[in-house]
Amino acid sequence: MVHGTILPATATVKRQANAMMRTFANAQTGRLPYFCECSDSDCLRAVWLSPAEYDGRRKGSAAPLLSDHHEPPLARVS
Repeated sequence: MVHGTILPATATVKRQANAMMRTFANAQTGRLPYFCECSDSDCLRAVWLSPAEYDGRRKGSAAPLLSDHHEPPLARVS
């Protein structure tokens, strides 16, 4: 019997997991290890942020959370 499906760790899945983790954190929570949201599905590096830092990074920005030395994906030019 299968109870669930293991999703590949795409940038979208990691972003959704980070948002879910943030919903359980409160102002007194210390820094949490959010997933690096790079496009490498094998990357499970942590981006350590407090809830306030996470909120500040997300406010008005669609930029991914990236661990040190990870570059944002390049935009494709048609």
